[in-house]
Amino acid sequence: MLAVVITVIGFLASVFYIYEFVIKYKRKKYEEARLHQVIEEAMRKQIESHQALAFPSIETPNSKEKIELLIKAYSCLRDSQYSESIDSFVRCLASETDEKQRIAFLISIGNSYYSQGKFDEAINTYQEAYNLAQKTGDDSDRATILSNLGTVHKDKGATEQAIEHYQKGLEIYTAINDSLGTANNLNNLGFIFQGNGDRQKALSYYQQAYELFEKAGAKFQSAITEINIKKLEALKQESA
Repeated sequence: MLAVVITVIGFLASVFYIYEFVIKYKRKKYEEARLHQVIEEAMRKQIESHQALAFPSIETPNSKEKIELLIKAYSCLRDSQYSESIDSFVRCLASETDEKQRIAFLISIGNSYYSQGKFDEAINTYQEAYNLAQKTGDDSDRATILSNLGTVHKDKGATEQAIEHYQKGLEIYTAINDSLGTANNLNNLGFIFQGNGDRQKALSYYQQAYELFEKAGAKFQSAITEINIKKLEALKQESA
């Protein structure tokens, strides 16, 4: 009888352990889904507001507390609460030891500074991230940072520096076969040359970007680029 009771208790303990594991697994998946959703929303918000920033790749943390902190950070970025976003990313950075994650948090802080119009702070933060990316040898991170530095310099009116950073980022994106990164940088270069009055070069960059956006299924970016192409083609016909 005692053996039966012990067996039943052992069985129930196993069932409870499995149940607890399943609950924790489902909760983690739910938190991951929330994090990815809010990141996508923040990215779309910046695309729609024509902020040509590249976003870093964020690994889902193991800590529930850090996941919640990241959700808050990206929610604030999405809602234009940039100071709160920076505060949350800084807190994530302070407790992070993985260098790739530290780079991602620094890029995110730089993006928030850029969105605030604090261009010098953004440049300094991106530069810190770039130095770390040079150390880790991660080409994707380097390309992301170079692209964002190009965007900040563009908005500061430093056109030559912007072109230089975009072209360096473009070279890396092309080398690692990152179609979206390549397309975004081509699009950014098109925007700069359009502003400089070099319509032919701008059109060439836009057309290359459009083809890549189409292949990647990036419908929103593709639509914006198509509008830019049609505007330039219309201007070309008017001046012919």
